[in-house]
Amino acid sequence: MAILEQSPYTLESRSNWRQRVKKVVPEYGQARGRWSGISRGDVARASKRAFDGITVGQFRQEDDLIPIVLRHQESERVQAATNIDMLQVLSPFAIDAVPLAQVTKSVEVAWEDPVIWRWDRRRAITVQASPKIGVTTPTLRDSVLSEFNAIKLPPGYKMDWDGEYDTSKESQDGLKPGMVPALIIMVFII
Repeated sequence: MAILEQSPYTLESRSNWRQRVKKVVPEYGQARGRWSGISRGDVARASKRAFDGITVGQFRQEDDLIPIVLRHQESERVQAATNIDMLQVLSPFAIDAVPLAQVTKSVEVAWEDPVIWRWDRRRAITVQASPKIGVTTPTLRDSVLSEFNAIKLPPGYKMDWDGEYDTSKESQDGLKPGMVPALIIMVFII
């Protein structure tokens, strides 16, 4: 994207990956969890219930299926976000809930990509650019092509050109087999 933004022919550049979001990462303590009767799944269900809610059913309204979500009240969600160590985790085999801090070593907040796009089952990121008004797409591509080719990719990575370039190349390649017979027929007619 930096190469495209530096080009004088680029109006705007963008990618299909979204802004990174925060996620809560509790580090489960195996010994503590066993003593409490709390598993990793119990911790996951408690944190999902506290923040996102758990789907417990569906409500049908004409042609629409609306999920029924069980989640904490707003005040409890805010409290869970500010003091996650006190989030109550309940085991299916226990009567009383235990705080999250009792069964985890630590709780960290990490950044992650919310959507990871794939192309042919491989992770992919699409970088797009719009040319300025009065500039053609091939002109923009030619202005950045040498810089893109100079990028050293690690093993297992590859870069493909798609979009307008790929479709026009595909169209031109489709015309090539018919060029020789058409030329022969034209010469024969003349």
